[in-house]
Amino acid sequence: MSSFIIAFSMYSKIPMPKVEWTKKNMRYALCFFPFVGVLIGSIEYLFAVCLLYLKVPQLVIGAVLTLIPILITGGIHIDGFLDTIDAISSYKSKEEKLKILDDPHVGSFAVIYGCLYLILFFTFTSALSRRTAGFMAYVFIISRILSGISVVSFPKAKEGLVKTFSDNADRNVFKSLIVELIAAIIASVYFLGPVFLIPTAVAVFCFYLYFVISKRTFGGTSGDQAGAFVCITELVMLVVLFVLDFSGVIQNLKLNLI
Repeated sequence: MSSFIIAFSMYSKIPMPKVEWTKKNMRYALCFFPFVGVLIGSIEYLFAVCLLYLKVPQLVIGAVLTLIPILITGGIHIDGFLDTIDAISSYKSKEEKLKILDDPHVGSFAVIYGCLYLILFFTFTSALSRRTAGFMAYVFIISRILSGISVVSFPKAKEGLVKTFSDNADRNVFKSLIVELIAAIIASVYFLGPVFLIPTAVAVFCFYLYFVISKRTFGGTSGDQAGAFVCITELVMLVVLFVLDFSGVIQNLKLNLI
């Protein structure tokens, strides 16, 4: 229970009881990180279905669905995205890029790409139908499972919370996250059909690029990069879902949705 509380305290703004962040309490925290995605995905789906049923304008739906993840997480992953963009855009040495990640100031490139990210996220959530809303619920789960796997398996670029979580994680955390990934894929295929394997495969490809870029650019991963990966993967998966829906692939499916 303490690991669950720590995971939600760290990766969401949901009020949680206070617990001591000891090595024992933190060892399974990453196993519960994807549960934050379950919460976000469930709320996104319910809001999307209700708003679509009420025939609320698509622009309003897009705005609501863009705000929900930010309000629940407190923008922690977007913060990592902005810091990572600043560091990569600096074209400086690895050491200087790592210093930029810790710099509390926001650079111009972070602002530019942050605005572009929100515009794109808003655009593709505005284009959701009831069918793609069901697909979207899993996007927030898959991205966090893969991010959690990166925290416990990728080399670390520097000291920080990611290294702390990784060092204190139980050896079975990696196996647990793999089981969660398999379970999420099986559930998505059952409820949404094999077509959801396409955005999942794209997410895995993003995971591979994340490994290559983080190791080459920073010498390893960090909390900011893990957050950036969550943001980018969710956006890319939404784009893929839009393409599948626009091309008519999803429209012809019989889904086991509520």
